[in-house]
Amino acid sequence: MSTQPSRGRRASTSGRTLRLRVARAFLCAAPLIGGCVAPATEAPLLSATTSEQEFAQGENVRNGARHFLEGAYGLAQESFQKAVEAAPKNAAAWIGLAASYDQLRRFDLADRAYAQAETLGGANLQWLNNRAYSRLLRGDKAGARGYFERALALDPTNVVVLNNLALLSGDVRPSTGATR
Repeated sequence: MSTQPSRGRRASTSGRTLRLRVARAFLCAAPLIGGCVAPATEAPLLSATTSEQEFAQGENVRNGARHFLEGAYGLAQESFQKAVEAAPKNAAAWIGLAASYDQLRRFDLADRAYAQAETLGGANLQWLNNRAYSRLLRGDKAGARGYFERALALDPTNVVVLNNLALLSGDVRPSTGATR
């Protein structure tokens, strides 16, 4: 069961509630990846064959997700970095790393992480939404709209993508790590 962080928020909320909803949406699994919507913070099932490296990777992803939820984007970045070093083929960890870099406004590093995530998992709903949100944080509304529309084509009822599209109307300003 694969989980990937997702970002988004409701256009009618504000303050801490908004930040928590954004972070919770970020932590939801992409339906196109594994059909599961469990948050990335849930413990993976362990078996007698679970290696120490697999356990550490899962722990790093959970820690990264927790730090991201708390708004500690530097710590989230460090945890996701450890996860991708332990398991370079984990697309969810790469997306978490990219989103953390977005919040730290390190868009150059976010672009590299998104490229790696796309190579591993394709341009799925999760990747498209996060890539669009990244463009939105940079002020590239046209680029963001293109990615959001591609995501919406995959799932026209996805609330996270629909709410992110509302950001383009100017009703709500996207938040960054510096303004949270």
